[in-house]
Order: sequence, then structure tokens, then C-alpha cells
Amino acid sequence: MRRRIVDTAALAILAALALAGFRTVYIGQTYLLAGLAGLALGVVAALLGRRYALPVAASTAGAVIAGLLLAGPVVLRETVRWGVLPTAATGRGIVAGVGSGWRDLLTTLPPVPDHGPLLLVPYVCGLAVGLAGTLLAGLRAPAAPLLAPAALLATTILFGTAEPAQVLLQGAGFAAVAVAWVAARQGGVVASQRTRMARWTRPLGALAVLAVAATAAYAAPVDPVRPRFVLREHVTPPFDPSQYPSPLAAFRRYEIALKDRTLFTVHGLPPGTRLRLAVMDLYDGVVWSVAGGATATTGSGVFERIGARVPGTRAGPSADLDITVRDLDGVWLPGADALHEVAFTGQRSTDLAATLRYNRSTGVAVVPAGLRSGDAYHLRARLVPPTSAPAVAGRPAAAMILPDPVNVPDEVAVAAVEWAAGATGPVAQMQALVNKLRAGAFSDGTNTAGVSVRPGHGAGRLREFLTADQLVGDAEQYAATLGLLARALGLPVRVVLGVQPPGGFTGDVTGAMVTAWVELAVDGAGWVPFDPTPPRTNKPDPPQPRQEPDGTSEVIQPPVVVAAPPEQLPAPDTGNNPPPPPPEPPPPIWLVVLLAVLRYAGPPALAIGAYAGLVAGLKWLRRRRRQRRGSPSDRMAGGWADAMDRLRDLGIAAPVRGGTRLARAAGLAAVDRAVPYAGVTAVTLAEAADEAVFGPGGPERPDIVRYWAQVDRYVHAVAASRPRLRRLTAAMNPSSLRPARSAVTHIQQRQGVRR
Repeated sequence: MRRRIVDTAALAILAALALAGFRTVYIGQTYLLAGLAGLALGVVAALLGRRYALPVAASTAGAVIAGLLLAGPVVLRETVRWGVLPTAATGRGIVAGVGSGWRDLLTTLPPVPDHGPLLLVPYVCGLAVGLAGTLLAGLRAPAAPLLAPAALLATTILFGTAEPAQVLLQGAGFAAVAVAWVAARQGGVVASQRTRMARWTRPLGALAVLAVAATAAYAAPVDPVRPRFVLREHVTPPFDPSQYPSPLAAFRRYEIALKDRTLFTVHGLPPGTRLRLAVMDLYDGVVWSVAGGATATTGSGVFERIGARVPGTRAGPSADLDITVRDLDGVWLPGADALHEVAFTGQRSTDLAATLRYNRSTGVAVVPAGLRSGDAYHLRARLVPPTSAPAVAGRPAAAMILPDPVNVPDEVAVAAVEWAAGATGPVAQMQALVNKLRAGAFSDGTNTAGVSVRPGHGAGRLREFLTADQLVGDAEQYAATLGLLARALGLPVRVVLGVQPPGGFTGDVTGAMVTAWVELAVDGAGWVPFDPTPPRTNKPDPPQPRQEPDGTSEVIQPPVVVAAPPEQLPAPDTGNNPPPPPPEPPPPIWLVVLLAVLRYAGPPALAIGAYAGLVAGLKWLRRRRRQRRGSPSDRMAGGWADAMDRLRDLGIAAPVRGGTRLARAAGLAAVDRAVPYAGVTAVTLAEAADEAVFGPGGPERPDIVRYWAQVDRYVHAVAASRPRLRRLTAAMNPSSLRPARSAVTHIQQRQGVRR
């Protein structure tokens, strides 16, 4: 009893020290309470299993069931009813936390809120450590239970941040408690020192202590040159912006359909401040888009989950904005550069906060759940007027690796060289390009004066834009063209879609305020914006009428229609096109249900199957070794040992008093009377084994084969008398893999020697 108290206390202290590694991940201290609650459940389940000699699988199942039932009141308190009864939201939270909480924790920028499904991660960690550590404490190896808290310590480090959480506690404190615990357990193992395991106890203990010391040393202060390895720095976030349409492609919709509609309202916006929707740095010949996947070389496509605050935000004056969504939809969240924190309000606040992703490189946030009218949020961000081009004149461009544009019209490079001729330096070149573009005409397609102005910024549209007699377009064409012109000169630029409220702004952002501009990366100044769109007062010139020769009658010309470029024309219809294939039928409902069951029940079933296969494989190897190795007498004795081990797995422990085979067989007399007649009893098996070992001569091979067959027949008869559940779990029961208590141990325990 005293040893169990010491083991439980030491395990609790080490687990608490290891859980402290989550301090830099979560915003409060609730994570520690959740982890300790899970630890208590695991310890209680393991102690009950050891008290009633239950299989490891039964103890594990009990711990899992108890953990699921108490996850609502302990962790997901906002989802339970009356503080105890779980609801459907509790079940969804458990599935989300246990299934994808580990991934979400790595892809969320710390600090993470101390509520919701992500709090299940320390809860599950504590449950696993409490169960594994208490079960391992029943083994003879003194350092065995130390493996559980050491694994938890490594987990908190890997799932933590590059900044250590508790250097002194996780380093020196953990190592000191671990060494003291191993030393106390080493001194308590008296009876097992004469067993075969004795020669492995000290080396294994030394290796475990060294492993703990190495792990604790890893929690030391971070080297500024070589930061320590954490998983969140090497994971690919699940949000892929390339799966969503280009934000710039919807520009004409904001400009015409939503021109007078309120997209969202914002309060607290300083005058002259821009709000950004999306930043695009990849051109594929069709649209400017956000680089995603392997093309996100500068991190523009890396959107991370954020918690209550955004770490690493630049210092400076900040402003508080309250934004309410009206007619704006999509996944792009209006915001500002250098976001500090964001908090959603309203009915969908939980769903929006769970899917919020933020890009620290571009200052753009997205909500894959989608925006709806009535969604509201509060954000705090660093809002300062952008740096003007004259203020950074003469500075070089910043070193930046951006994805190369593809399928760019040849006219772009020609125009870039011609328009920027004579300009020195990246800022001067950008200003020359902007001056040339701003001399063009503005048209959103409604004031064309007889000139056709189509939306879009594909390669064909921009070729038409550059080769026309006059530059005519809106912010979509001008910004897209400036981005390609600058890239043709080797300048690091990106295209930004955002909002620039005019003077007298009242708080209602309409579609007419949406615009696009280009930003240049300047060394020491960050991203400097350039506005290439000409004023709306620059009207396009009407087309000149064709001059007819004298003496001819006036001919009414048809309206001018600008033909689409060849690459944008549809393929001619030959009349022989095959009919479109029919839509694929939806998968049957049984397949959908089967895939859902496999998704959530597959990993636990696979883990249980792997454990059962490992135990069964070890028993098979042991049986094969007993049958084929050693002298004939040893193989006969191995048959007796195999019978006793299989009885132990069935929950039948033969007495060890006296230590002889006949003495143990006599203790099984009651078992023999309760089983059906098998033609053999434990006494006959013991007598045959003693005769083979101590009798004259030795057994022949047929005798050995016949003896092992009798062993199998006897064990099968005994198993038939046991409950069905016991028979099914006997194959996974690892009891026989642990050394049985010897007669010496039994006598020493009776004399008061503590193990």
C-alpha cells in the first residue's frame, strides 16, 4: 500500500511538471486542471484494474469510457446541460477534439483559448499518462513507470512553442523527482534481486534516467542560433487558398452589383487607413491569386489558426475596430495589417472562431466557414498610414522570393522596358510605370462612350488592354497590369484587394469603396503601396467615325464589338461532339456510413489489434522455443510451464507454496473436478514432467509430442469451464509474460519483507 502511494504521488508530480509545458500554448491555466483531471481518471482506472486483476485491455476500456463520460463536465462545460448531462454538441466537441484537436493545436497560433475542443489535448494526455504510468508501476523494473511522464514531457515540448515554458521546473525539477523516484523503487525491489530479471533492472533504470535527463535538458533555454525542434514549425496548415476563387476576379461584382450596397460597417477606423481583403502574388495567365501549397515560397499561402492573440505582431500604435458584416460574403475577412487579436460575437461566434486562419506574412485573415450577414467581430490591429513612395526614394528593393508569373503576354515586357526607360532604382521605376498608367482612362463598363470594356485580367484581356489606342479599364486591369509590369523588371511586388474609404466616411463600407493596388517590398520600409488606377474623371475618348469618300451615300456602321482574343474563344462546334457523360451517381448510403465508422473507429480498432497481435506473437514465440529448444527433458518441462502460463491467462493462478510441480498440481484439484473429463489432469501432467526430468533415461520424441498434446487437451478443457469473455480475452492477457512470484518471494512476503 505504501509503495502504491509513493508511486501515485511521484507520477502526479511528474505529470504536472510535464503538463506545464503547455503554458506557452494556452492562454490561461485551465489546461493544467484538465490534464490533472484526466490523470486522476487514468490512475483510478489502473488501480481498480490491478486490484481486481483485470486484463490491461479491460482497464484501458474502463479508462476510455470514464474519460468520454466526464469530458463534458470537465472540459466542454459550455456544451453540457445542467452541468452534467452531455448533449449533441458535447459529442461533436469530443470527436473534434480527439480526432483533429492535435492537428488544430499545431496549426493554431498561440496562445490558444482555454476552452473548447482544443482543451481535450491535455485532458487526453493526462488520462493516458495516469493509466500507463500506474500499470507500468506494477512491473518489477524500477524505471518502467517513468516512461509515461517522460513521454508526456516530450509531447508537451514537441506540441509547444520554440520558447521554453518552465525551464527550471521542466529541467532540474523533473530530473530530480525522476531520479529520486527510480532510486526509491530500486531500493524497494528486494525479493526480485535473485531472479533472472535482476541483471536487466539496473541497466534499464540507468537508460531511463539518461533519457529523462536528455529530455529535461532539451527544455533548457533556446539557442538563438539553433532553436529547438517543435512540430508547429514543420507542419503544413490544412487551409489551402488555391482551392478558392481569386478575390480579384470578383472585382466587377463589387463595382457594379454591390456599388451602393453596404458590405460591412466598421467603427473606430482612423482617417486615411486602408482595410485589406486579400493579398495576391501568383499569376497563372488567368487570374492573380494567393500562392498556395508548394508555390507559397514566401508564406503568402500559409494560413495558421490563431488563438486569442497573434504573437510576433510589430510594435506600434493600435486601434480597436468593431466590424459587422452586411452584404459581404466569401471567406476573406476584412482586416488590417499587423493584427493583434480578434474576437467574434454573435450566434456564429464559435463556428467562426474555430475556422479562423491568419497569415502573418500578408496580414490577411480568412474564415473557411464563410461570412454571413449579421456576423460581427472586434479586432485590434496596428493601424498606421502606409509609407509613401517619395519617403523611400533611392532605397533598394527587399530580398524577396516570389512565384514567377506564367503565360504573361509578350506586350507586358515590351511596355515595361519602354515606360520605365531612364528611371533609376526600384521606387523610381515603379513611379514611372504608375505615371504612365494613371494617364489612361477609367471605365467600369457603364460609361464606355461607345468603347467595350470587359471585366477580367487574363492574358488575353491584358493584351487587349495594352494594345488598344487608349488605356481603358478599372482598378482590376490597372493593378493586374502594374503587377506584371513590375515583375517583368524583376521587382518584388504583390497585388492587394482592399477598401479605401473616402473623405467623410460614416462607417458603412459600400462596394464602390473596394479597390486594388500594388505593393513593392522596399528594404527597411516594408511594403509600399502604389495606386495605378486613374481618377474616375478621366473619361475614355469616343471612337472616331470612319471617314467616307465624297459622292458616296452614308452607310450606317454596325456597333463596334471588340472580338475576344483567340485563346478565350470557345472551340468550334463540329456537330460531332459526343454527349456529355452522365453525372456520377452518389455513393450508396451504406458506403457513406461504413467510411464514417472506419474514420473514427478505425484507429482505435487498429491500435487494439496491434496490441493483441504483439501479445499473441510473443506467446507464440515462447511456446515455439519451449517445444524445440533444449534437451528432451527441458522440452517436457516446457510443456508443464506452458500449461501453467495459459492457466494464468485464464485467470487461474496455481499455488506456488513448496515450488514443486506436484504441489502446484495439488492446488489445482478443485479446478480439475470442475472441468469436463479430458483424460488428463494437472497431477498426471506434473508426474509425467517429473519423471522426464528426474527419472532414469530421457523421453523420446513421440513421448514429447504426446505430452504436448495432453497439455493442449487439458488447457482446452479448463478453458471450456471459464466464462466466454475470459476465454476471449485470454489471448490478449499479458499476465503470463510477466515472471510469476517464486516460492522465495512468497516466503519473504510472509516474513514482512516489502517488495
